[in-house]
Amino acid sequence: MTFKEDLKFILDEFNQCYEHMRHYDNVKLSLAKFGFSFYSGIITISFVLERYFYIEKSVNSVHLFLAGLLCLAYLIGIMLIYMLLQNRLYFVKVARQTNSIRKAYLSQLNFDFKNFLPTETSKPHPLNLRSTHILLILLFILINSILIGFALPFGLLYFDTPSIIVIIVGVLTFLGSVIGLILFIKNRLSKGEEI
Repeated sequence: MTFKEDLKFILDEFNQCYEHMRHYDNVKLSLAKFGFSFYSGIITISFVLERYFYIEKSVNSVHLFLAGLLCLAYLIGIMLIYMLLQNRLYFVKVARQTNSIRKAYLSQLNFDFKNFLPTETSKPHPLNLRSTHILLILLFILINSILIGFALPFGLLYFDTPSIIVIIVGVLTFLGSVIGLILFIKNRLSKGEEI
């Protein structure tokens, strides 16, 4: 290959990487829309079932059904968080490739060019708290933990457990879920080279 063909190949690769970055941004937006719709639906269904069957009809078995529904929603939420996490890792890999190509291409210029975009191949960092990927993951961790924080207490209410125990279990479950999911995400993102 000649030097001109090499540069054309790099330019084509650069364009493809930019397309991939747009694709991963679109995937993030699609997952966000799905997540917000899903969580809104689960919260609405739970509220309606609790309001109608327990408050109006005094049917205690609705609590067991709600506990199962919220546990299922929690599992689906974990899959959603994992998909967002994988999307972040793919985005970082492609963005780093784009930076590498930009750096190589700009080093070949014979004139002074003021570049404002990054050329470091170590950026973006997978665990950047200002990233919309990470903010969305953290928001879904919070919502998901709230779901499981209500799921177990609903199950306990079915068995007429004292209120203080229900509250303590709910809070501990919520905190355990938040801490556990954040540690999982941090661990996975700090090993960002593995996809």
